[in-house]
Amino acid sequence: FIDMDIRTVDSGNGKTMRCKVANSLFPKDSTDKSGSGIGTVNLQKRLDIIYPGKYTYDVTIEDGRYSVVLEIPLQTL
Repeated sequence: FIDMDIRTVDSGNGKTMRCKVANSLFPKDSTDKSGSGIGTVNLQKRLDIIYPGKYTYDVTIEDGRYSVVLEIPLQTL
């Protein structure tokens, strides 16, 4: 499965773009050679360059679910 929710929310300091994405967790085993696993690292590097200190990015792995929440204040967009 994959669930996506993108919306603007009132954060108390103005409007914030909140992007929540969750999907089924399929951990790789040592024989799985698909992909290089650098997507999340590259995303964080780009966020640091474009929105230094102005975003939150949280990853949770729980109950067979991989979830990410990204928040960026709209005044920085």
